[in-house]
Amino acid sequence: MGAGLRSADPQDLYDADHVWLVGSVALAKPIELIEDQVGAQHRLSTDEHWTQKLNEFLDEDLPVQHPS
Repeated sequence: MGAGLRSADPQDLYDADHVWLVGSVALAKPIELIEDQVGAQHRLSTDEHWTQKLNEFLDEDLPVQHPS
């Protein structure tokens, strides 16, 4: 995926090295499996190191900790 902002299409997710679901409560959770519209399953690799690093960043930099 190049620089810039755009919607991700399903193929972007299948081709990604890692995918996370990110929220303000649970922070980042790795996605291990995506099922497409025809029911085919796409397994994704996860990386505990990068999940931990992402969660550390989110824990330090969430807007709730730095209200405007």
